[in-house]
Order: sequence, then structure tokens, then C-alpha cells
Amino acid sequence: MINSMTGFGRGEVTLKCGTFAVEIKTVNHRYSDFNIRTPRTLSSFEPRIKDTIKQKLSRGYVTCQVSWDTSENGSSQVVLNEEMILRYLELFGTMKEKFSIAGEPNLEMFTRISDVFKTETQQYDEEQLWEGVAQATALAVDALLEMRRREGEALAADLNSRIDAMEEHMALASKKGPERLTRLRENLLAKVQDAVADETVDENRLISEITYYADKWDFSEEEVRFAHHLDAMRKTISKGGVVGRRLNFLVQELNREANTVGSKANDSEIAQLIVSVKEELEKVREQVENIELTRAHRTFARRTMFCGFSPPWQRGSAGSGRGCALKLITGAELKIHYDLRLKALAEGLRKTISFKWAKQPRPGLLDNPD
Repeated sequence: MINSMTGFGRGEVTLKCGTFAVEIKTVNHRYSDFNIRTPRTLSSFEPRIKDTIKQKLSRGYVTCQVSWDTSENGSSQVVLNEEMILRYLELFGTMKEKFSIAGEPNLEMFTRISDVFKTETQQYDEEQLWEGVAQATALAVDALLEMRRREGEALAADLNSRIDAMEEHMALASKKGPERLTRLRENLLAKVQDAVADETVDENRLISEITYYADKWDFSEEEVRFAHHLDAMRKTISKGGVVGRRLNFLVQELNREANTVGSKANDSEIAQLIVSVKEELEKVREQVENIELTRAHRTFARRTMFCGFSPPWQRGSAGSGRGCALKLITGAELKIHYDLRLKALAEGLRKTISFKWAKQPRPGLLDNPD
């Protein structure tokens, strides 16, 4: 199951040297950052506390509060400061002789002087103190991880519901696809025939041009790739673990395919469905930001999110808007990219629309049949 980046955990343990309590809170952060607060007596343990927490948490902003209470075990007690009392008596006697001051020191007078009492604290070995801090820290980390796991389950449920919603919107768009293509072809053919009503038209050329534009408007390949990405996201969420990096990559791919479908649709109803898809996709992106992922990935995710990238043969192509982040893609991500594209290509070939495609000519006729 996936884990959230936010959580809280508290651990408390009582030993002979006192009661130790540790509270740990984590929030989303692009790096691993720690803010550890301890009593002055335990300040030397801060590096060791940090190392203990880092063994379980890979990234995030961690706030850790450590407290040590010795009031219940009698390790500190208030006693008389006999040296100070004798010194005060000596000074009072000198004052009486030198300045002829009447009266004698009494108990009430001494109770008003704070220096006549002192607090004695039992000294403990450093390893004894560290044992208490380490046990409390371990309990706090375990509680923190449990809370992050529970919140991760809630995130997974929310992500799956949004994946279902995107799948439903894209399915509706897919149903409207063939009807839209037929309508666009008919409109384009009618407009061309009206424009050249009194002239002789090369029928083969006309069919070739109409086929070219129909090819531009078809989004069956993007639809198949979108479905594969959704399936990959479901499997990734189900697999669990540190999956934020892979989910970020899939969100980028889904956004790219949705943009392509929207630009090819040339239909108001399909455009509205794609807007709904992107609304859900934006919510998914925000949720993915709070899922545990490797520390080094945050910069990659921020630079490439919704920027889009292309395989090498499309890099830098005119008007593609892709390729700007290709140099940041790792080998593992490229493997995911190509595997999904190969699967989509195989299924896309089976779903190709029924009429025969002609070899694409140079564009020369109407781009907007409506």
C-alpha cells in the first residue's frame, strides 16, 4: 500500500532515570529536512536521533520534540545549602557588631532567601539516557509510520475513484469519436464540392485530402495509450511502496494524451469531456505530491510536470511542445514509456477506423471543415 508524506507519532517510555517522551511530525517537503528540539541535557543526542529517524523516512520535513521528566523517580530533590547558610550567619553577625543592629536571624528571615536551598540532580550515564531516548524515538517512528500508512490507504481510495472518473469520461469521448469523424468527413466533402461546383475535381485527389484530414482528427491511438496509463496507475497503487516517482511520470503521460485528444477532437462535446478529464487529473497530481517518493525525484517532478516530452524521433518537432524535459528522464522511465507505447500501438492497429487510409499528401485544402 502507498504511504502518505504527512503524519504524527508519539512515543513515551519510563526508566529508572526518568520518563522520556518523543513527538514526531512530518509534512511534505522536496528534501529531507529535520528540526529537532531537545532539553539542554540531551542536546548531544540530536545527531543520533536524526540518524534513527532517517533509517525509516526517506524524505520530508520532520519536526521532533524530545522531553525528559525526572519528577517521579526522585532523581532531583531540594536540600539545604549549608555553606550559604553559614555564610549568611557570619555576615549577619558582622553587621550586628559593626553597625550595632539589634535582633537575631530567625527562620522566617532565611525562608525569604532563595540561596539557602539548592536542587541536587542525580547524575546518569550517557548511555542510560540514550537508551530512554532511543526507545521513545522508536515508538514515535512506529506510530508515525502507522498513521502515514492509514492516510496512504485513504489517498489510494481517492486516486482510484478519480481514475474511474477519468476512464468514464474518456469512454464517453471514445463513443462519440466514430460519429464525429463521419460528420467531419461529410462536412468537409460538402464544403469542397460547393466551392468547386463548376469545376472538374480529381476525385482521387479529393478523397486523398479528406483522408488526410480525417487522419489528423482521429485520436484512437491516444485513447488506447490513455487506457494503458490508467491501468498502469491502478497496478502501481495496488503494488504500493515508494511509488510516487512512477505515479508522477504516469500523470505527465496522461496529461499529454488528454491534451492531444482535446486538440484533435474538433468537437465541443468531446472538448468538455476532456476538460473534465483534466480536472480530475489535476486533483490526482495534487494527491500524488503527497505520496512518498525518493528524495531526488522532487526536482524532476516539478520541472517536467505537464511540460511533456517526446520519444527521440519527435524531439524538438515543430509545434509539438515536447522534448523540453527529455534530458531529465531516467532509463527506467523511458522503459515504461516505450513499453506502454508498444502495447498501445498493437491495440491501436486493431481499432483503426474502417475506411482505407491513403498515403498522406502535402496539406493543401481546408483545415477547419466547420
